Amino acid sequence: MSIKENKENAHHMIEHTLDHNSPAQVEEKGIIPLERDVSMFFELTYAQFLTIPRLYLEHMSKKWQVAFVKLLDQLDEAFSWKPKNGQYWVNLRGDDGKFKPLNSNVCDYRHGKVSRRKHGE
Repeated sequence: MSIKENKENAHHMIEHTLDHNSPAQVEEKGIIPLERDVSMFFELTYAQFLTIPRLYLEHMSKKWQVAFVKLLDQLDEAFSWKPKNGQYWVNLRGDDGKFKPLNSNVCDYRHGKVSRRKHGE
C-alpha cells in the first residue's frame, strides 16, 4: 500500500469514527481526535519550505487570517529566520524536473480568482 493510500485510509478511519460518534460518545470512548503537527502536515516528503499563494490566504475568513498572522508573529519572535540579504523566490518544478510557469491566476493576488473546493474534494 502506498503512503498516499495509507494516509487516505487513516484519515477515513478517523473521520468515520468522529462522524459516527457524538462528542459525548467520543469523550466516553476515549477517542482522541488526531491533531497534526508540522511533521505530520509535511508527511514523508522532502519539502524544506511551505509555499502558499497569498491569494488563498487573503480569501480565508478575517478571523482565520488574524489567527494565522498571530502565529507568524510568534514565529518571528522565537527565531531570526528571515534572510538578512536577498529574498526567497518561488519557482514551480514539474515531475520531470523542469521549471514550469506558475499559474498566473494565483500570482496576481489583487485580481486573481479563487474557487473553493466543495466539502469532501
